[in-house]
Amino acid sequence: MNNKNEAVDHIFASYVGTNTSYKVTDFSKPLKDRVTFYGDGKTYNAISKIFNAVYAEDLKEYVWNHQNKDTVPLPGAPITFSQEGYLLKQDVIPAMDRAAYIKVRRQLSDTVGVEAWKLNSFGEGAQDAHGLHDMQIADVLGIGTQIRLGKRSMLSFDYGQNRADMGEFFHGGRDIYGDYTGGGHTPDFWVARLDIGIADMDMPGSWHAYLDYKAFDHGSFVGGTGADLPDRYLDGIRSFTTGIGYVPARNLLLEASYTFGAKSMQMRDTLYTPENFRLGDYTRVQMTYKF
Repeated sequence: MNNKNEAVDHIFASYVGTNTSYKVTDFSKPLKDRVTFYGDGKTYNAISKIFNAVYAEDLKEYVWNHQNKDTVPLPGAPITFSQEGYLLKQDVIPAMDRAAYIKVRRQLSDTVGVEAWKLNSFGEGAQDAHGLHDMQIADVLGIGTQIRLGKRSMLSFDYGQNRADMGEFFHGGRDIYGDYTGGGHTPDFWVARLDIGIADMDMPGSWHAYLDYKAFDHGSFVGGTGADLPDRYLDGIRSFTTGIGYVPARNLLLEASYTFGAKSMQMRDTLYTPENFRLGDYTRVQMTYKF
């Protein structure tokens, strides 16, 4: 299937069918003499099963006669019948039960600093489709650098990977039934940011502005950053954010940010076909007062 329309046609045809094909077996005869009569096709969908169900096989005639204005539900039709369908399950990154975090920083010069950090989850992990494997949620290793461009500007860059089983599970590490296979590749993330100015709440009239670019593979973001964006704009998403802060009076800070260009890092499965998607632009305005 090459597009969404073809996928919709396939789903419709698999349920309704392309004709009213059905099968009828004469159960009134001994087993060795029974004969099954087929309609003009041999693919039995929901509609064909209704035709088959309302056929009175011992009388070899239909119980339901639409010309006599029979009522609904149909006489002789089953209460339920089985029909092949589709299951769409949302990938959910569960909350960490417990975690440990450590960060190391070092100033290399007056203008350059580096850091490294490690985040590990403990306790209950993520489960695959049938609960056969308990996967660690977070095993994140990250590095970063900050470069001061002047007295009031800074460029920073961060890169990291989530090496936990759960991260690989979302990137090729599962079979068609949703069970963990142990394969897959490691999801990563990176953030680049430019800051200009310093908004000091003790200095009325001071301000700051920033622009950043973020790219998080699905499964590399595990929440809890305290950032100015909802999680759904970070997990599996790349986007730009620009923001500004201003101190109009002592102990008062006004801030506004705008996120744009938010779109998926990779195709996601939907009910129809795998698709890339976009998120709408996101605006945030807040005020902070220090008592």
